[in-house]
Amino acid sequence: MKRVGFALRSSLASKDVYLQADAVRAMGEAGPTAADAIPELLRILRDPRSTLRDDVIRALGRIGPVASAAVSDLLAIVKEGDISLRAAAAIALGGIGQPPQEVARALIRALQDADQQVRDAAVQGLGAMRPLP
Repeated sequence: MKRVGFALRSSLASKDVYLQADAVRAMGEAGPTAADAIPELLRILRDPRSTLRDDVIRALGRIGPVASAAVSDLLAIVKEGDISLRAAAAIALGGIGQPPQEVARALIRALQDADQQVRDAAVQGLGAMRPLP
């Protein structure tokens, strides 16, 4: 798995957007075992020119609580921007769920969003959160 993980992380830095997209999706499928790729996924997410931001957001949500370093970026996205990115960020925040109070507050605010897609995603994100201990 380490060789595969290294190859996928290397692919995230590729100039080939299709190879990058495949690597991003594979990281999401790997779940928490892809934690080492979070810094590179955040680099892609923070690039406003990236066409992979939606895929990265979904991957971070699938990686789960170990992707809590992405929460501040996702909180900013869920508040403003493209509708599909806001919706994806709401779902991803639910998948990460850390810190729970901050994430829950953001998702509850998203329930009031002007767009139905974002409101639906906020419901899905809240449903994905793990119960407080």
